[in-house]
Amino acid sequence: MIELKTAHDWARQGFWPGAIAEALSSWRTIARRPSIRVFLPCCCGRHPRALLDEALDAVSTPTAGALARLISKHDDEFRRRTIPDPHLSSSALPWWEQRFPF
Repeated sequence: MIELKTAHDWARQGFWPGAIAEALSSWRTIARRPSIRVFLPCCCGRHPRALLDEALDAVSTPTAGALARLISKHDDEFRRRTIPDPHLSSSALPWWEQRFPF
């Protein structure tokens, strides 16, 4: 797993043991209750969904596919519980930062 491979140097690589599990758990919590997202950043200062995107880019194709399936369930729930902010639709922010709870 990418976490074990980079645990010796997570500050540079961006992952530590358990990072992906922590980010996935946090993203699940945010997806269920989008109003708390501003209070639940990753401990490294990155948004959990951003860390998951980094993980998708860093893991092998089969692992990325499995991880993407897990993430997509929470993405779908987040989209169901939020609405697009019309003022940010052309923003350079990630898609999850362009939505707010209703």
